[in-house]
Amino acid sequence: MLKHFTPVLLLLALVSCRTLKIERPPESYNEPVFSTQYSDLNIPVEVRVETIEKMINRQLPGVLYNDNSFENNDHDNLMLRAWKKDNIRIQVEGNVIYYQVPIEVWIKKRISLGMFGSDTREVSGAIFLKYKTRIAINKDWTLSFTTLPDGYQWIRTPQIKIGPVDIPLPYISDILLNANQSIITKGIDNALKSSFDLRTNVQDIWNKIQEPINISDDPQLWVKVTPDGISTIPLQGSSGKIRQVIGVKAAIRLFWGDEPSDSVNSQLPDLKITSRLDDSFILNGMIGVPMNKANEIVKKELKGYRMVQGRYAITVQDISLFGSGDNLIIAVNTSGDLNGTVYLSGKPYYEADSKSIKVQDLDFDIRTKNVLIRSASWIFHHGLINSIQSKMELPVGDQLEQTRNQVSSYLENNGKLEMFQISGSVNDLSISNIQITRSAINAVFRLKGKIMVKVE
Repeated sequence: MLKHFTPVLLLLALVSCRTLKIERPPESYNEPVFSTQYSDLNIPVEVRVETIEKMINRQLPGVLYNDNSFENNDHDNLMLRAWKKDNIRIQVEGNVIYYQVPIEVWIKKRISLGMFGSDTREVSGAIFLKYKTRIAINKDWTLSFTTLPDGYQWIRTPQIKIGPVDIPLPYISDILLNANQSIITKGIDNALKSSFDLRTNVQDIWNKIQEPINISDDPQLWVKVTPDGISTIPLQGSSGKIRQVIGVKAAIRLFWGDEPSDSVNSQLPDLKITSRLDDSFILNGMIGVPMNKANEIVKKELKGYRMVQGRYAITVQDISLFGSGDNLIIAVNTSGDLNGTVYLSGKPYYEADSKSIKVQDLDFDIRTKNVLIRSASWIFHHGLINSIQSKMELPVGDQLEQTRNQVSSYLENNGKLEMFQISGSVNDLSISNIQITRSAINAVFRLKGKIMVKVE
């Protein structure tokens, strides 16, 4: 009778310990994609008023007017010589420059004495000729200047004395204003153009800001700025300076490890004129768990894990992870009442409470499910999915906090990059999504804050 019983036992053993061959889900990875959010990097370019004063004074000649004939100008019987007495001083209000030209005046006037012929008188005086220049910036990076006379102020009014009567000559101011407007306007415009070579300055800034910025050596952290557009507000003058604020619209990304490519887009776009520039920034970054490290973590949690369902029992012999598009595939190799590899699929997400990457909507892959329904449906009541989902926890909180601290420290300590000084603060950190690559499971994050980039 034993001879008949032994084959039955073997048959039962074979029936209860099923060996399954399940098709492996296709392994595939999407290219990492950033939902780009742009920042405005506000870069003030300043010119000191005293620098402009020096350039204007160099542009204007010493002698501004010289009339040495009584006969010209409709026989006005007047000789007039005017020269710059002292350096020009300027004031700036908004985008308008106000200045006055101190002029010394020599006058020789021929006076008719009727039947007694004529006589001449020589006098001198001093006057401030006042002008104002309005500056406008064009989208092609050129500057337009409109210079107009703005009145005058006599310091010493010239007077001709005839007998006991002093005759003032205030109309001299009109002659000087009209005669010198083109000379002074040209000199001032040339000085301002030399002071504000805006396109060259901004081109240097545009190129330089695209170079990778090293913000930390341990770990190696790099910031890469990719500009997309540029704008400005009207010139503003105050406190002895003229300031031009350039707003660079840019995507800012954080990189770990080796220095990223410093490819530069040198094409300076047209300038956009706006009334307001924001000083907030968004730094996009990607941080996560290398795939080999993720495998180590889940193996430590689940390898050897034994699960019992009624008279059935299985043990996890091995476990591994890979990507299939946007899904994370968990390959679980089991022994016991089910021998083989089953595949589960779920969506990775970031859980703020645990500061870790976890998996949601975990379920058997459709290929696995089709086989199990026919041959091992009991496993659906086993709690295997819940057990794996609860233990799938990949911590990234420490990395995120360290990254935030490194960026904050760099900004708060006024980081430097050759011609720039960079300052600001970080106010917020958020995770936008999780992306799976062949080498890692990454959390895409954004740091938000305030930033100011000053040209040294």
